[in-house]
Amino acid sequence: MEKRLNKYAPLIGILMLFALFVLTAAAIVLAITDTSYDLDVGSIAPETIYATHTVTDTVATNALKDAARANTPVVYRIDNTRANELIAQAETFFVSLGSLRSYAQGSGQEALSAAEWAQTLEENQKATMMNMTTPPLTEMQLCAVLAANDADLRLLENIMLPKLSTTLNAGLAPESIESVREACSREVEATNGINDVLKTIGRSVLQAYMQATFVEDADATELARNEAANAVESIRVKKGEPVVMEDDVITLSQLSILEDLGLVRPKDASRAPAIGAVLSCLVAFVMFVIYVVQRVNALLSDHKKLLLFCLLFLISILTYLFTSKLNVQISVAMYTLLLCATLISFRVALITSILLGFSLALMAGGTGNLLQFGSFSVFASTLFAGSLAAFAQQNTPNRAAYISAGALGGAAGAIAILGMSLTQDMAWSGILANMGFFLGSCVLSALLVVGSLTIWEKLFDIATPARLHELLNTNNPLLRQMMAEAPGTYQHCMSVAALCEAAAQRIGADPLLARVGASYHDVGKLRRPLYFAENQKKGENIHDTLPPQESASIIIAHQRDGVMLLNKYKFPGVVTRMVGEHHGNSLVAYFYYKALQNDPNVQMRDFRYPGSKPSTVESAILMLADSCEAGVRSLGECTQQAREEMVHKIIRGKMNEAENNLLDEVPITLKQIAEIEKSFLKTFNGIMHDRIEYPDDTEVTRA
Repeated sequence: MEKRLNKYAPLIGILMLFALFVLTAAAIVLAITDTSYDLDVGSIAPETIYATHTVTDTVATNALKDAARANTPVVYRIDNTRANELIAQAETFFVSLGSLRSYAQGSGQEALSAAEWAQTLEENQKATMMNMTTPPLTEMQLCAVLAANDADLRLLENIMLPKLSTTLNAGLAPESIESVREACSREVEATNGINDVLKTIGRSVLQAYMQATFVEDADATELARNEAANAVESIRVKKGEPVVMEDDVITLSQLSILEDLGLVRPKDASRAPAIGAVLSCLVAFVMFVIYVVQRVNALLSDHKKLLLFCLLFLISILTYLFTSKLNVQISVAMYTLLLCATLISFRVALITSILLGFSLALMAGGTGNLLQFGSFSVFASTLFAGSLAAFAQQNTPNRAAYISAGALGGAAGAIAILGMSLTQDMAWSGILANMGFFLGSCVLSALLVVGSLTIWEKLFDIATPARLHELLNTNNPLLRQMMAEAPGTYQHCMSVAALCEAAAQRIGADPLLARVGASYHDVGKLRRPLYFAENQKKGENIHDTLPPQESASIIIAHQRDGVMLLNKYKFPGVVTRMVGEHHGNSLVAYFYYKALQNDPNVQMRDFRYPGSKPSTVESAILMLADSCEAGVRSLGECTQQAREEMVHKIIRGKMNEAENNLLDEVPITLKQIAEIEKSFLKTFNGIMHDRIEYPDDTEVTRA
């Protein structure tokens, strides 16, 4: 059953990634197609709709501005040319009056009264003379002018011309003409020394030449109206305020507000942007899967880590739905990328920076168009920042280093934003804001990594370098207990740890994991430390008094006891598995052959460890190092050749045990095994180098 599950494990992993794609695509579509309604003027609101941000009520504001413009009076200016023309025409009129008298008197007539002039002049003469002035005179007025003396006419002229000149040059509006004429007429009527007929001539002059000299100044009038409109304070609907209540009839003003808020779905709205974004996202995920299959295929079968990857990816995607509304450069992508590099692998973090940056860029674009500057800057900054941060924190033993890695990556992304913004000639205020938002979100994400890393480690049972380094601290309770209660076992574990670390380093395995697993591989001996040779006094062996079967069961139990103890202390599963595999299902040969001497029918299976064979390279190294250290230590003082023969014999024995190759389930090559053997010998030669035999004290004294 387990083999069948392993066979379909990659397929299950691909299905998990497909589910991640579906959720990511849904988030992208949601980001680029905000909530909108099919509304029009007169339609019924399906629900109470609130303002998503502060917006101006354009219709109501424009109505107030139109009213302000309409109430602004017309701006006039004085037309001096018109005033001078009217005054000159009035002067010409009075000159014409003098010409009439000269014309009449030149005909040989003496000074006559008005009645006499009326009888003397012929009709054709009267008609000619009445039309010699503008405005023309009546017969009565003509006769009155001919009968008047020069002083009377001069008085009339001196009254009328100043009034006209003053009024016209001061500016006379069209709506004020009648009132001014009436006032001037009353002044003329009140003047003494002028007969009533001459006063009618004065009124005629006022009627003819008292005209408007104010004309509309179109530019000034438009400026005044614009100023009045601009002074009107806009009517604003604040964020969170209801724009329209449920079941209300939509008005033009409300529809305009909803359109400004982007809550009205256009009648010709196209689905092409959403479809394009989903297709682009699909291509990105397909490329990601191809890379994973080619470079990190183990991730598809490790469903625990794959689930962790999906969760971390979704955290960034879903969070960006909200943060992008504030600024497109605010995201927690750094949180996802740092945790991917730490908890999954460095390669996965690098490729994730591309996939995540591309996905966020689609969300930031609004229409899924990566040619937009905002989208491209999000993609580039996420890629640069994530890649550099992953390099900076690679295999770091210090949790605080994540903060510096996040800051360094954030700075790289901010510089990328600066460079791209300068190519667009953007305002410095906008550039600095974008850089600050991005750098701040990266540092904050790194702080969140430090605060939550332990939770992720324990939740998904992942041994990070930082966690492994913590386990090597000599203040660890189990290490301190071994030092105190089983010092021989502790020394043995430290020696095996040195062998494992060097061998793992040599063949490209995980040296830190190998060292930690070796440091705790015999922790199960704490249950009965005196039953193991390294903790016994010289010459005392408790197993000499026990049956071989009982001794074997005690020896075999230490592997199971170690697993139970590590589980109790919440050790990483990979370390616990190494402890449970470090003897595999090997035979406790010494007690088996001892029992065989007493009972030829004894069963070999009763003397085998019940554990699984090593499944990882680190577990295999631990098994070989454990046996080789014990074997070489049993030689005591020996030559280098003897150590080499012992190490070679033990390693070959693990591979050639009868019908039980203990390394047949490990992905390891013969070349790597040979390198492991060389590494062991090099380490042993450094630890157990040949010593010079010094003479004893008596020989020194004799000399």
